Amino acid sequence: MTSPSQIILPPIIGFLLALLAVPCVGNEQANPQSQFHALAETHRSRQLTDEGYLKAVDSLTSHLLSAGVFFSVDTLLDYLRRYQDIAWSHPRFGPYRVDYYLTQLNNAHMADLRGASIYFAEKVTQEGMRQGQPRPLIELATKTYIFSIQKNYQKVIATYLGRKGAILSVLETLKADSTDYKAGMDAFHVLSPVMTAYANLKDTTGVLATFDLADRIGKEIRRLYPIKAYHMLLIDFALLEFDFALASFRQDYDEAERVMHQMEWLKHTYKGEASGFIDYNLTEWRTGQYLHVGRLDSAAHYLHLYESMPVFSEAQQAVINTYKAKLAALKGEYRTAYELIGKALEENGKAQSGLMEEIDRLLYAFTESEASKIALEHAEKGKRQRAWLIVAVSLSALITIAIITYRTRTRARNLKSRIAKLNEMANLQVAAMEEVKAQAVREEQKRLARELHDSLSATLAGIKHQVDFVITDNPDNPLSPKLIQIAEHMDEAYAVARGKSHDWYIQADSLRETSFKNRIQALLDNAMPDSSYTKTIEVDDDSLSDIVIQTRIELLRIIQEAVTNIIKHAKAKIVTVLLYREENRLLLAIADDGGGHSRGHAGFGVRSMTDRVERLGGSLTLEVTDAGSEVIASIPIP
Repeated sequence: MTSPSQIILPPIIGFLLALLAVPCVGNEQANPQSQFHALAETHRSRQLTDEGYLKAVDSLTSHLLSAGVFFSVDTLLDYLRRYQDIAWSHPRFGPYRVDYYLTQLNNAHMADLRGASIYFAEKVTQEGMRQGQPRPLIELATKTYIFSIQKNYQKVIATYLGRKGAILSVLETLKADSTDYKAGMDAFHVLSPVMTAYANLKDTTGVLATFDLADRIGKEIRRLYPIKAYHMLLIDFALLEFDFALASFRQDYDEAERVMHQMEWLKHTYKGEASGFIDYNLTEWRTGQYLHVGRLDSAAHYLHLYESMPVFSEAQQAVINTYKAKLAALKGEYRTAYELIGKALEENGKAQSGLMEEIDRLLYAFTESEASKIALEHAEKGKRQRAWLIVAVSLSALITIAIITYRTRTRARNLKSRIAKLNEMANLQVAAMEEVKAQAVREEQKRLARELHDSLSATLAGIKHQVDFVITDNPDNPLSPKLIQIAEHMDEAYAVARGKSHDWYIQADSLRETSFKNRIQALLDNAMPDSSYTKTIEVDDDSLSDIVIQTRIELLRIIQEAVTNIIKHAKAKIVTVLLYREENRLLLAIADDGGGHSRGHAGFGVRSMTDRVERLGGSLTLEVTDAGSEVIASIPIP
């Protein structure tokens, strides 16, 4: 079995460019804001047609991402505002709507925004279906990719097995020539991290089965050649990637070297196509392989090249320092190796902290909110037309008065029953939350425990073994006392790491919690039947991981009070609940499309919610417009 560094990783550059295949042109050194502005000015002056502008922006964003330039979600939304307006202005631009979400997905991957990546993957799937460009595996590819770079290999395999039927379905439709080959390409981006996961878990059967499935899909896609040259380049590279992974897993390094030469030759076969991702991946893989087989000069050369390349991941510097430490250890420079492995651990810790911070921000809910505003803008004209039609019909039918009177009386009777159910459900949910308050961090704690045990402990043990060997072999060396001291420190670090990992894992086994979102969903479903309301709930429990149980209970009570007011006064059809974190504050927003709050009927309910929020040290605001009402609670996080 080869070392983890020799097992193929999901190709960062190849993965992203495969999603949005646009030839890369331009100068990444220029200020991105000025580049987008220049394209907008050119289009505004009619030097570019609408479609010419869309193509130019696709090219620019693809080039910037391939050069390691990425943006925050709101910044890219702003840069692509004109693109979005044009793409949704006429049905003939439908395919560019898919590209719009693909660009957002690629950027989210580059910026390590996991929640936003999943959101935009869902958007690609939905828009692809509307435009007749099905991409059924995009969401699965995104999730397995995220779990793989987190080294959560069990989760990769569980996610894959849960949707394996979808991949087999793509294979069958490819055989019948009844699907776009891009769906087959997406299958590669699922199977690559899956094969990596099986290899790291030393599951030979899983590795071979995954390789065989990828090979069969590749043969069916190649049967459709010729297609776009850039897509053929990506497909040929992906198939060689699986060959390389299998050779590395079998420790057949001659075969692995041959495959890498074939990958190199693809740049000549597809001359003129964007192939920078090949150099990036080959540089890292060759560094790891040459270290493993002891070709130290070659490893040093490619390590230097790898270090000079753009940064595409928060963990990239940690990987580089790990490679440097291995190289130093193989050269007998143990002090340098010890210092470098310390830097690698520090960088890895920063990456893990960044991941936790990104999860806590709840980008998924934030992005949902931003994109919902865009969707509402597009739907506004249709809503106004429907409103006028309803008014006209109502004015022409006097019998409506009698119907309204009857429904009002019926509604009054039903309200009492629904509100009682709402209160009962809220009480049950509060009781459930109190029983599971210690279980909020179970999954993350177990994953960190495994990482601490499998990665850090193993590395420390390996270096300690080499230091002990040097001491034993050179007892008269003047450095021996210092090496003995280093070995003792490493023993202490190893004991702490193993002990802490065991503690975390045992503690985590007892933890389990029902999704906070599901609790709110159950509360709303009991009080608001689907036949009468359209309900949208966006909550990420991870944003509440460090929130005390009493605050969670108060949040549920606030939602309960707001929903009661909506049922009694707002006459709403659409209700939205958003819960997310913004810096050091927790924000809860409950919105509806009714108008009851503005007439003052909900005064007592608003006062009750205000009192609860103020007890938590926060503030509550009520915003009323012609489109409806929104209650916003802002609560500081200690």
